[in-house]
Amino acid sequence: QTARVWRGGRFVRPEPPVVVSDEGTQQTDEGNVTTKELSDSTTQPPLKSCPPKPLCPEIGKLVRAKATCVIGMLERKLGEEGMRKVLRKLVSLQAKTAGAESLQEKASVAAKATRAAREKAKASSEQAAKLLEAGADEAQITASNEKATQCARELLKREREEARCSQKLSESPARWLRSHGVLTLCRQNATMTKNEMAAFHARWIEGSGCPKLTVGFTFRKSRRQELLFAIELTGCPASAAGDRAAFRKNAKIAVTVRVQEADLPPSDHAVSLSAHDRAYCLMPLQLVTKPKDRRTIARQQQAALDRQQRAIEEGGLNPRSLDAAAAAEVLQWECPVQWVRVDPECEWLAEVVVPIEQIGLEGMLTAQLVKERPADVAAQLSAVAYLKKRAQAGSTSATRALLQCAEDDSVFCRVRVDAAVALSESARDGTQRSNLAHTGVTRAYRKRRCDAKTGLPNPSDLSNLAESVVDEGFVIALGKPREPVGVGNRGQHGTGWRTPVECVDLLVDALDHFKSDGDPMCGASVVSATLASLGQTKPPTPVSLVSATHAIKRWLLRDAAVCGVGGRAHSGGRRVTVAGIHALKNLVVGFVASQETTTITTAAVPEPTTGRLGEVSCALAGKENNATTQKDKNAFQTLLSVAKEAAADAGHDPCRAVRRAGVALAFAIEWRFGGAEGPARALAVAVLACKAEPSFGARADILWDTRDGFRKRGEGDVSLSSAAAASRKWATAAVSSPDGRALAFWTTASLRAATRRNGAETATAATALLHALRGAGGWHDPADAAASAGRVAAVDAILAGAAAMTQGLDQKGNGANPLDDGAEDEAERNERRKRKEERRRVKTEKEERRKIRDARRSKRATDAVAAANEKYEIDHDHELDRGEPSAFDPSAMEPSEMLGGSEMLEGGSEMVLSEGTRVDTRDGDGGD
Repeated sequence: QTARVWRGGRFVRPEPPVVVSDEGTQQTDEGNVTTKELSDSTTQPPLKSCPPKPLCPEIGKLVRAKATCVIGMLERKLGEEGMRKVLRKLVSLQAKTAGAESLQEKASVAAKATRAAREKAKASSEQAAKLLEAGADEAQITASNEKATQCARELLKREREEARCSQKLSESPARWLRSHGVLTLCRQNATMTKNEMAAFHARWIEGSGCPKLTVGFTFRKSRRQELLFAIELTGCPASAAGDRAAFRKNAKIAVTVRVQEADLPPSDHAVSLSAHDRAYCLMPLQLVTKPKDRRTIARQQQAALDRQQRAIEEGGLNPRSLDAAAAAEVLQWECPVQWVRVDPECEWLAEVVVPIEQIGLEGMLTAQLVKERPADVAAQLSAVAYLKKRAQAGSTSATRALLQCAEDDSVFCRVRVDAAVALSESARDGTQRSNLAHTGVTRAYRKRRCDAKTGLPNPSDLSNLAESVVDEGFVIALGKPREPVGVGNRGQHGTGWRTPVECVDLLVDALDHFKSDGDPMCGASVVSATLASLGQTKPPTPVSLVSATHAIKRWLLRDAAVCGVGGRAHSGGRRVTVAGIHALKNLVVGFVASQETTTITTAAVPEPTTGRLGEVSCALAGKENNATTQKDKNAFQTLLSVAKEAAADAGHDPCRAVRRAGVALAFAIEWRFGGAEGPARALAVAVLACKAEPSFGARADILWDTRDGFRKRGEGDVSLSSAAAASRKWATAAVSSPDGRALAFWTTASLRAATRRNGAETATAATALLHALRGAGGWHDPADAAASAGRVAAVDAILAGAAAMTQGLDQKGNGANPLDDGAEDEAERNERRKRKEERRRVKTEKEERRKIRDARRSKRATDAVAAANEKYEIDHDHELDRGEPSAFDPSAMEPSEMLGGSEMLEGGSEMVLSEGTRVDTRDGDGGD
């Protein structure tokens, strides 16, 4: 499709319009060409491609993610070997494209020349270094250096030539691929029918929206062990339209359900789906396990209870509650199913919703997390996501299961990280279970990273990649717990939150006492994760806020000294500086929000009392509140001064990422502390920094960040959208003073100029920012808005069952609507029915002709046998009529011999007489 919303690749540049004049010439935009010249030309110029207008960052990320998922689903359908065959075929097709052979030959020759030049330059540089170390003559050293310099220049020349050839090859039609051709190749190399591939294309490529699979299952104990499984296919209107289009192509669509029974290999069941015909699809799944009698169940229960009591006595189990694994074992007594997985091979790009309230599912998911062998990472991640929801709902056993998974060394490192983060995110309601969750995370972190005697972090050891990933995960998890802001004397809960002091102190200690002496690996990743986690916190006390600010400041200075100019002298780059700047920005924004929403509720206001005691208590409470407020102001002034200094230093940093982060920090500071015209000043600062950037890509990144920050400043107003609320604040700042009016006018004029002559990337970002300044929502590009409206209309028409007319997806009207109305499907179905009937008629006629042919052959064989017998009888009768003597006497024969002998009777053989056959009745001795 040519819709820019659903495409991130390249498209063919349209040919110039041709107008035929009266003089017999055709006028184009490139000049006048006669008709004779056009008729004589036999070769057409090759098609060229040009990059489209770039997508929004969030849409581009979604498009890339969906493309990756669709290719993954297609690869799982084809298999590894099938996908390799398809890739080989695509490469061969590309080589056969017109004009591609010469371009590929030039590119390969340039690549070979580059490799040869690289090897030559490496050899010459090594030779020069050896001569310098050996202390050779100055003339030899000079000659070797000149040779190395010449080889380096030749290498640079060859690299540029290779890049030029590769660019020409990428812009040529040799790189073009059609989805229909790719899917046809995939269908030919897989066990997929044409209808299945058509349904796949209609649902996952042309269709949009994420379907939702809501499942529910229960065990029915009977002679036939069954698992009653119910599934419902729902989703947004676009998803429903895509499902209906896919079901028109192929009505036999099913989802795989994998059932794991006790002591048995997993079994897969295909559960069919229906598109909006029924609310639920109910299907009983037959189990292999035989039902157990009551005596066996009683023995198993007693054995499990004995093991539980033995573990309690030995001190290996908490006696206060039942472990999640024991709960799963108890469930297994009644139900032989250990766990159930929906779509285990990820053949659906869908959200699987499992009911959180159902009893027994927590034990199943815990068993799936612990006992899945060989370990399936996708299954473990889904189990972690479910247990997180259960923990947020108040389940203590789910909290313990997540903590056990995070501390288990045999689990994959990424699963342990997700378990730790899920455990921290569930500690946000201020209950005893929440306290258990965040204390479990802090204890696990102290056990892994801190010294038992001093309590300070140990020196880093990043030699083991899995352990370093887990360390980063625990550091990230330390910034997730939240505590609701205190309760007042009247029982009114505050709307804000803060981070526990223990978590903030651990993060500050991790930054202050980080040591990498003797570690061969770079610790920039761990430090960046710690800074990012510290930026997501809200320190509850002024002391913790000041300590966090000083820790970030020290790492900014250290990174600038270690990495050098632009980060080229260090393998870690400037990501530590970028993470520190973003941490300062988050602390500033978070502290301001917490002060605006929770300052009144942080301190408990005493009840009004009478008498001298009441006056004294009120005075003391007022002094305490004033002291606390002054400490908070001093701490925030320290944070603000460090943030302004970091933003000023980042403005002239050679690194592009640092300058981008500095602009975001300056925008946040100016918006909140720039006075009455603060919002107008913030936009002007961002646009001025955009103008100072040398590349269009860097300008676009700054403008996109400014658009996102502008929208976030409007959040919190329920009556208006975020863009409208932020636009109202900006307009108020613009009319507040002459300076604000001048800044707003200069900002809008600069953005309008950027939409016309600053490249496609910058123009798109500037258009989006202007759209946000107007307070409008939706698409900022008219073509995108028209395409989206057409798609919504097509979806509504499909869901309503009406015939939707084909609409263009762009302003030029050269795109077809990817969602059809079903008329084409009906025509294809009728045509397929006609072809099937024609094949059935041809098959029937062929069968009738075969039967007639077999009957004729049988009749000819029968007639031949009859003719042979008749001829023999005629010849025998003729011999008897001539009266020839014969020694044969029938009266001397036994009855059995008269019938052909005992051998013929016992063997049951048959004699077939054909024409020219003579029956010899003489015995073996030659006698009569």
